[in-house]
Amino acid sequence: MGAGKTTVIGPILAMMLADGKSLVTQVMPKALLEMSRSVLRRAFSSVVNKRIYTLEFDRSTDDSEKQLNKLFIRLDRARQARGIVVTTPEAIKSLMLKYVDLLQSVQAASTLLSVPAARLPLVRQDRAVSLATELRENELKADALHRIVQLWTKEENGVALLDEVDLLLHPLRSELVRACTHTIVVKL
Repeated sequence: MGAGKTTVIGPILAMMLADGKSLVTQVMPKALLEMSRSVLRRAFSSVVNKRIYTLEFDRSTDDSEKQLNKLFIRLDRARQARGIVVTTPEAIKSLMLKYVDLLQSVQAASTLLSVPAARLPLVRQDRAVSLATELRENELKADALHRIVQLWTKEENGVALLDEVDLLLHPLRSELVRACTHTIVVKL
């Protein structure tokens, strides 16, 4: 404790790994988010300039496909600009659960949609059109979230630096089970 892992090792690792090809995401408990963000901004504001981005996501908000695509573009720009994304396990968990929820809603689409609209009674056609519109919106949202999740995969060289990993992955208190398919875990 107090050995400089968050203030020295974390920024050095982020600087080395943010190479324009990898999305570097530093995940820390919510209580440390503001302090860690200010440490990174201080470290990368003078000699080595790097932008610090904050990922906030809540699955209860009804984000449109357009908003999710904007989030992807922002994260991809962070990667290309060699920036560093800071976030909490709650945001990662919300993003993943929203993605799974959208996939499940697409998979569980009504059988009404498998019948051609011309064969349905007029009373059911409006309902079918409404369901088809909702299904298409959910498909587009799921596709946008898939593109975001892909940024953290091995194929895209995604990197997650877990600060206070013992808290983040604690079996009884953890919000973050496994958000990335490829992570570099550094006990900060």
